[in-house]
Amino acid sequence: MTPMIDVVFLLLIYFVCTASFTPPETVLAAAIVAEKTEQGAGTENNAPPLERIVVKVNSNGPASTWVVNSRTISSPAELTEVLEALAAIDARLPLVLDVTPATPVGVAVDAYDRCLRAGFQTLQFAVPQQP
Repeated sequence: MTPMIDVVFLLLIYFVCTASFTPPETVLAAAIVAEKTEQGAGTENNAPPLERIVVKVNSNGPASTWVVNSRTISSPAELTEVLEALAAIDARLPLVLDVTPATPVGVAVDAYDRCLRAGFQTLQFAVPQQP
């Protein structure tokens, strides 16, 4: 009987020592939303109020472009300026990052960091809708 108790205690010590008590690290704390198609978008003269800001990240080879609510941006510095201007208007608006599959992870993370530094409080990633 004594050897069985010893084995049970050794197993208990083994599992306690190998268990991880730290919570999993969340690298990118953002929600994922399904992409929706909008019909009947407003014109320049009759622009609807902003409900959310959509940043599309495109990468064609070494060059990357960004589209912020239909405005094409070609440099990271210009992206930062536009995001800071939008955050100054209302930083509580949800910001949706729509990253194309061909985009390198570094470019996507850089866009995410720029959104955080601009001051947006709600960041989400868009995913394509399943048919």
